[in-house]
Amino acid sequence: MLGVRGVRMGVLLPMLTAVQIQALVEATLALRRAGRDPRPELLVPMVSTPTELDFVRGLLDDVCVRLGTTRAEAGLSLGAMIETPRAALLAGPIARRADSLSLGTNDLTALVWGLSRDDAEQHVLPAYQDLGLLTASPFAQLDTEVVGALARQVADQARAVRPGITLGVCGEQAADAAAVRFFAEAGFDHVSCAVPRVPLARLAAARAAVAEDAADTHAKGEGR
Repeated sequence: MLGVRGVRMGVLLPMLTAVQIQALVEATLALRRAGRDPRPELLVPMVSTPTELDFVRGLLDDVCVRLGTTRAEAGLSLGAMIETPRAALLAGPIARRADSLSLGTNDLTALVWGLSRDDAEQHVLPAYQDLGLLTASPFAQLDTEVVGALARQVADQARAVRPGITLGVCGEQAADAAAVRFFAEAGFDHVSCAVPRVPLARLAAARAAVAEDAADTHAKGEGR
């Protein structure tokens, strides 16, 4: 949970990262030669410091040079997963180095709460709900009080340094109707979730869009 995973493994085993990047670049170039227009997004997981993104970009650029291309020519974008509290608090510096950010609510929730889902959902959280200490599991329902506050901070900091940056959310809570509305209002562009929950997420997103349009129309009417 807190050890060698995500970008950390890529830093400790750079050849593993380079091989994966090479496969992505080669597949992209092959599709382009076939007349297609692929636009792959390389998303770096478990980022905690901007320099980790610099490290991966260096590997990506090296691979592109070896293959006789550039990241821009291959149409590759580089993004960072915001899954640690440190990354959330450093969203601005990370956004300066990234084309996109994706808020990983599952790991961010675990690290904010200091809980491991492996046992918390079996023992701690059910007991807390039975005792009335919690109304719902923070892994099932977005913790807007703290995780949500960090999400808003991520969006604000990232937009401040890169207004056009793409902001996404992934995780089980991302498909919850209330969470979709929250993230839409916070300025995120899209949510990603498990396939069975996609219809619910789409419905929630549509309702959030309708509510936003209605609010805008009401505000314009008051302005007149």
